[in-house]
Amino acid sequence: MNGWLYFGGMMVALGATFDAFKTTVSFSGGGPLTRRLASGVWSLALAVHRRGGSRKVLHSAGSITLLLTVMLWLAMIFAGYTMMFSSDPDAVVNATSRIPATVLERIYYTGFTLFTLGVGDYIPQGDGWRTLTVLATLHGMFLVTLSITYLLPVVSAVVEKHALAGLIYGLGRSPLEILTRAGTAGGFKTLDTPLLEIAKSMEVHTQRHLAYPILHYFQSSGRRTGFAPNLAALHEALVVMSSLKDTSPTPSALAALSAVRGFLDLMSEHEKHSVRPEAPDVPLDRYRLAGLDLGEGRFTSSERMIMGQMLVNCGWSWDDVDDTGRSAEPSGQCAPNLLQSAVDTSPEDP
Repeated sequence: MNGWLYFGGMMVALGATFDAFKTTVSFSGGGPLTRRLASGVWSLALAVHRRGGSRKVLHSAGSITLLLTVMLWLAMIFAGYTMMFSSDPDAVVNATSRIPATVLERIYYTGFTLFTLGVGDYIPQGDGWRTLTVLATLHGMFLVTLSITYLLPVVSAVVEKHALAGLIYGLGRSPLEILTRAGTAGGFKTLDTPLLEIAKSMEVHTQRHLAYPILHYFQSSGRRTGFAPNLAALHEALVVMSSLKDTSPTPSALAALSAVRGFLDLMSEHEKHSVRPEAPDVPLDRYRLAGLDLGEGRFTSSERMIMGQMLVNCGWSWDDVDDTGRSAEPSGQCAPNLLQSAVDTSPEDP
């Protein structure tokens, strides 16, 4: 028996299980393999987009990453058990002739053991290999079931993410449009109902980002459902509302701003080692011309830098947030690294 081959196969199978468990169940960020795979796929998609490619490239990156992640887990346990069953020449034999199985036959045996109920033309020889066959069957069923149960809530969360972006977009395409549509009469009370709904949805979305960090790589191809630019527009509008000299922000506006800042805290934690691009200055003169009298003290530069970094890393720019006089797209890191660090607790409201 080749002990090194057996041990190596066991490590490969256990590595797939650990990565799958950490990604799907731990609620503390993706596993190490999933993080690297997702980051690599997104970096490639973002590079293609920045060289003139369509946003559909970014739109497809999330689905491709999700599919490749599941395929990676299954391929790893397949390879791991094949190595283990190949470590002993007499581990698997023909059920009729009792001749030891060839390498291809062991691959075949491993496949139907992991992913089917077995066909019986090849059998394990010895109690140890019979026990390993039972464990392989349980392992395969467990990982396939875990993968399926992971796919469904991720797809549901992506749909709700796009719906949240569309809800924000319905208030206005730019921060100034959000404010001018609502009007200053009554302290923007016309926004109370949608802002309360947005605040609730943002809190749920933040927690889902903790549970499914792969959500970041599901980007929309259109501005209406583009999460990053719509969130940036809402954030600036809410900060302006909270900074007006003669108008106090409504409780719904404060709740929405707190929810947005909670999400930014999460993004800041994941991206704490990245270089953040400079964000353009808030166009205070334009707000004053629109009749909004505000000061500069409440505009936190760190929050705008985090927002700018998220825009760049998602393939957007500040011009997509407000195309009526913003500066050019800031420079920054090309590939997001939101799966890089595990987050053990949810962010606290600032």
